[in-house]
Amino acid sequence: MFLRTSLSILILAALSPAQGKVFGETAVDPSAGDPTVTTSDQTPGNPANPNAAGVILPAAWATTFGNTNNNIPMSWSPTRYQQVFLGSEIGNASKVFFSLGFRQDDAFAGYKGQIVDLEIKLGYTTYDHNSLTTNFNNNFNSGTPLTVLKRRSILLPDMPSSKPTNPATFFIQIGFDIPFAYSYQQGRNLLIEIIQRGNSNNNSLFTYPLDAASGTTTSRLYASGNPNAATGTKGTGYGHIMEFGSTKIINKTPGWFSEYGSGCQGTGGKPGWIVPRAATSKWGNTANAWTFGSGPQRWQQEIDASEMPKTPLRIISFSERDDEANRSASASTLTIKMSFGGTTKTSSTLTNNYANNATGTQTVVFNGNVNLPAVSGGNKNLQNFAYVVKLAAPYIYIPSSKDPNFLVEIVNTTATRVARYPDAFSGTGTPGSRVYANGQPTATTGTLNLYHMMAICFGITGTNGTATPGISASGRPVINKSFNVQLSAAKASTGAGLIIGASDQIWGAIKLPFDLTILGATGCNLLSSVDALIPTAVDAQGNAQIPLALPNQTVFVGTDLFSQWLVIDPQANSFGLAFSAGGKMAIGDV
Repeated sequence: MFLRTSLSILILAALSPAQGKVFGETAVDPSAGDPTVTTSDQTPGNPANPNAAGVILPAAWATTFGNTNNNIPMSWSPTRYQQVFLGSEIGNASKVFFSLGFRQDDAFAGYKGQIVDLEIKLGYTTYDHNSLTTNFNNNFNSGTPLTVLKRRSILLPDMPSSKPTNPATFFIQIGFDIPFAYSYQQGRNLLIEIIQRGNSNNNSLFTYPLDAASGTTTSRLYASGNPNAATGTKGTGYGHIMEFGSTKIINKTPGWFSEYGSGCQGTGGKPGWIVPRAATSKWGNTANAWTFGSGPQRWQQEIDASEMPKTPLRIISFSERDDEANRSASASTLTIKMSFGGTTKTSSTLTNNYANNATGTQTVVFNGNVNLPAVSGGNKNLQNFAYVVKLAAPYIYIPSSKDPNFLVEIVNTTATRVARYPDAFSGTGTPGSRVYANGQPTATTGTLNLYHMMAICFGITGTNGTATPGISASGRPVINKSFNVQLSAAKASTGAGLIIGASDQIWGAIKLPFDLTILGATGCNLLSSVDALIPTAVDAQGNAQIPLALPNQTVFVGTDLFSQWLVIDPQANSFGLAFSAGGKMAIGDV
């Protein structure tokens, strides 16, 4: 009998660490340092600052909160960032810096942290906040900078749930791999460079405002979207308030799950999760052009928690269906940006203010062009959600008590309106509401329309019954904790197995990925070594999950395990199996 509820410590002991990729665009250099010291985390809400003897810069803000806040570079798209601090504010005594601290802005609380891919350098420059140049390499003009944090994944903690009142508390503490010995020289200033190459939010920006100051004795230089940029945008007299700590920080390693490779088509898969739930069996009582039929526009749709699944859902697309009325339209192309996230607002409390509605972290899931097919004569099939937006990466919806309702936002910048009238529901009791601003894609407020929602399908994969099984996880692989590896869009009511292995490169004499066409599974690849196979049953919706409990053994921290679902599906191919993409499990201690 295969073990179904936990990974045996004996199996883990037999597995060796394997090199992998972080969230950014290139692989980590295996020589970059001890793989068990790859991240840092200061427990959210820690009431004491462990680096009380450190140096807080700019000095004018050492005992008071800043007058602004900023998300760059920590919660931005991949970015190269520099900030200069006056040497005269550090003092003429020699110091050793062991860590870098950031504090929560006093106007914000409760935002969710993410894992970011960081590298940090410290060095000297003769430039100050007025003379800092827009050329990154030229700014380090007083010797070669020291890489104090070699490239690695850093877990940014969740913000404390209450706004801070003590400016001495720096809730983020990032320990340095190599301490920086600061030596004062007149006319020489301190320059920090932070290279952020990606994050666990699909490498997109997320709301995480940190304390900053404007009109002060620091300046920043940044290049959004290009961590290798040679030049950037300068912000004079503007930057984060940072703490350079004199106490060594013990770093921790975040556990994380990421998808790699690709799966192959099976015969499972339903249109997806349809909202409102009533739309699964009937047409709406209206149709509406707002979203896909009108542009330019900013639009938000709130969906009550009662309509969303009670368990995590792996969403790979967003789609709407045409109304059943006798209308026709030619093919067209839209330019949109779409975001998903949670909200405390309900169908009765949604406001006309876009920012106020977005109470939870909002993730950009698509940004580009969408091709809408031609339609003719009205939609005759409730399952035909033909207007499909394929997400840039799978979005994992996880039910939350903090922001229990779901929020979809579409910014449509298409220059001209197209004739589309997707199916919709309206009237008291409809479990969703919307706000829209026609002709104003950058509007901050819009027209509020309570109890009105489009018929939406999350997770559609195309034609019903041709889906590729999906792999995802709820929770993260952390020692002494459990997390779930999930299967979706599989053939219903069949058997499946979760492959777990130590390598994504080799299995015995077999080099991975291994093309399974030779066995009759055309288009399928084995992506993980098969060191364990855990069987389970697939439910009537094509879903399954297996909980894995990791032992409380620090020796496993920094180890990478690999996984892949196989699904018994006789009609999929002559081999009788369909396969998901691979899932990498980087084991951490936080």
